[in-house]
Amino acid sequence: MRIALYGGTFNPPHFGHLNTVKTLSGLYDRVIVMPAAVPPHKNMPEFSLCDMERLNLARLTFGGVENAEVSDFEIRKGGVSYTIDTLDALNADDITLVVGTDMLLSFEKWHRFEEILNRAEIAVFRRDERGVTEHIRYLREKYNAKIIEIDTDIIELSSSQLRGSETKNRLKVLETVSPKRMAHTLGTEYEAVLLANKFGADVEAAAYAAILHDCTKHWTVEKHLQFCEECNIILDDMSKKTVKALHSITATALARREFSVSDAVYNAIRHHTLGRSGMSALEMIIYLADKIEPTRKYSDVPHYRAVAYESLERGVLALLDMNIGKLIREGHLIHPTTVEARNFYLEATQ
Repeated sequence: MRIALYGGTFNPPHFGHLNTVKTLSGLYDRVIVMPAAVPPHKNMPEFSLCDMERLNLARLTFGGVENAEVSDFEIRKGGVSYTIDTLDALNADDITLVVGTDMLLSFEKWHRFEEILNRAEIAVFRRDERGVTEHIRYLREKYNAKIIEIDTDIIELSSSQLRGSETKNRLKVLETVSPKRMAHTLGTEYEAVLLANKFGADVEAAAYAAILHDCTKHWTVEKHLQFCEECNIILDDMSKKTVKALHSITATALARREFSVSDAVYNAIRHHTLGRSGMSALEMIIYLADKIEPTRKYSDVPHYRAVAYESLERGVLALLDMNIGKLIREGHLIHPTTVEARNFYLEATQ
């Protein structure tokens, strides 16, 4: 049995981590995700999650991936998490240690690193960086290291971009997301963070709104309607008939009630499905991120992503046109709010 060991602080786990685990699950019989207790190579920064929060978030994030399991070994053991101790405990014959390029470049600083190289194959995700290629060659020649490179789409996202005053709510938030929607939710967060950085919006608010935007998507129609009644939300006739829009209404109510979100985050969640005239930058970012995040596979998504990164307004218009065209082809009703939004952005971009 081929085993991949993928360790880290996962502080917090994000779409880049999930993409890595999904890639590994297609290459190995068993993928062990190992949250560290105390990382030996860096200090835990401000707003860090506690050990059990990181462990539980990892279980939520990776729990739906085939062949993957989250181990609590290093957190139960406590203290500094040395990889050689984990390898001793696993006592597996065919194990591959998965590391990032930054860790590979500093590998000779690891505790008992030569023993690790003798015990395990090292896997690093392929990057077009001369320094990495040269260092792989160096480790192979000097230590007879077994190092392989894995081809995958590199997801550039740092956990530090997702840490802030709302970090402690992340576990509670993700517990509201169904396992089926986890990849989309984290993909939307990833895209929202990139767009917020690109256009100078509040990155923390973008990440928070993205995590919450589909928190009621898995509810039945009956549960949506019951929740609206409990919250004294009066639905217009069109909202009742356009069922897909119900989750944006209930998600905002839940976000306000359970997580006390700001007005900006509230509005971004509220309008991520239908859009509206005159959306704020944050609202446009969540509207776009929901529709162009990496797990979206419709044929024209690269085009819409390119337009969105050139202009939020033009990106919104392009996706409104796409969605309206799809609704017409499928014979569905079109909410007036969406039509008004389309006309607004058509005029705004001329």
